[in-house]
Amino acid sequence: MPEIELVLLAAGASSRMGSPKPLLPWGQSTLLENRVQTLQKINQPITIVLGSTAEQIIPLIKDKKIKILLNPNWIDGMSSSIAYAAKSLMQGPRSPDGILIMTTDQPLVDAVYLNQLLTTFRPNQKQIVVSQSDAGWKGIPVLFDKEYFQELGNISGDQGAKPIVEKYAHLVHYCKAGNKLEDMDTPERYQKMLELATNTNH
Repeated sequence: MPEIELVLLAAGASSRMGSPKPLLPWGQSTLLENRVQTLQKINQPITIVLGSTAEQIIPLIKDKKIKILLNPNWIDGMSSSIAYAAKSLMQGPRSPDGILIMTTDQPLVDAVYLNQLLTTFRPNQKQIVVSQSDAGWKGIPVLFDKEYFQELGNISGDQGAKPIVEKYAHLVHYCKAGNKLEDMDTPERYQKMLELATNTNH
């Protein structure tokens, strides 16, 4: 089984939501803790990239054997957090076979789907595994082979890793995720997601 670093991005200011998304109630805990519980079912190393509300989030996860990165440039957007995580992996004592990038605001992404992503991945073949919804949307969660760590470490702007996915389109594999990729940026979307999650769990 290849070693994949599971990287959860939780550094943004959640400006459209009006309050920090990682700290929103979800089930019996917060959205962030729910995502961590899901990742811990995968049996792979976990890194969380924090920024805006790090001082509120760290107490929730400091005892969970998770690597915590504080991105000083979080205000520059998602790309800066991806780049920060990739640089950290390159500087670390070990180099995993790949990096799986996730965001906090896709609470329907479960361990079953994440394992599906990992099963799709073939190490050392320059693969990029991109999630695809039933509606045709393509994006995060996305798994990059270690071949791309250098390029991921150099990205900037607000497009995330999309330019790299487009550049190497011939090496991209898609993983079907059904309706699990729904995300939330506004209070209205949050309420809708809560309803979706409640219906899914029944």
